[in-house]
Amino acid sequence: MSSPEVDNILMEELREGKLESLEAIFEKYHTRLYNYFLKLTNDKELSEDLVQEVFVRLLKYRTSFKKKEYFSAWIFKVARHAFIDQLRKKGENSSFQFYNQSLAAVSSHVEPSPHQLIEKAEEASLLNQALSMLPLQKKEVLVLSRFQHFKCREIAEILGLKQETVKVLIHRAIKELRKIYFKLSEGEVS
Repeated sequence: MSSPEVDNILMEELREGKLESLEAIFEKYHTRLYNYFLKLTNDKELSEDLVQEVFVRLLKYRTSFKKKEYFSAWIFKVARHAFIDQLRKKGENSSFQFYNQSLAAVSSHVEPSPHQLIEKAEEASLLNQALSMLPLQKKEVLVLSRFQHFKCREIAEILGLKQETVKVLIHRAIKELRKIYFKLSEGEVS
């Protein structure tokens, strides 16, 4: 049985009141949700709080899940709403910092020289700065597409947009990220 089918079965069991299914769902999605929030907020405590909120909402709204939906898209839709509610509660808009852990995990078979390590750290720092300067919606589509590996149709479902709109947003986000990155690397933006 494929993972989406297993997810749907677990969710159906949870809808029927079998709370053991929640544990299996938590084990599978906790880390992915945490990383999603961490990339959007750069705040470990807030990310944990938001993950907890997602699972509270999962229990509360479990009857709204429809069998024909992709569970992974549905739970990230719940996560997105929790994140937006947090933004509203704090009265902030797009001031969250974007954090990219994957850049720090560059591996190679050859030991890099100290100079190469410094260059990589500088590149990662510039990229993190560029990402933090993107508007929230563009950050979000990049996180979902590049770091959470969702397909365009799943992102469209999560964000409540058309699939073509998501493709355009991803393209524009990458284009803007590239533009900001090069301005930063040339010292044009502080």
